[in-house]
Amino acid sequence: MVRPEYVKRKLHLIAEDLGRLAHFRDASLEEITGDFVKLAAVERMIERIVI
Repeated sequence: MVRPEYVKRKLHLIAEDLGRLAHFRDASLEEITGDFVKLAAVERMIERIVI
């Protein structure tokens, strides 16, 4: 059984990461993939959301 606290915490973390991803909303794919730091940040946030 999944604990409700765990679910609430995970949803909170997802919301935070989605907010952070919004920072890259106006960036083009080329801009993100051309900058290793931006690419790594976006990839990591997506990983945290999915896992």
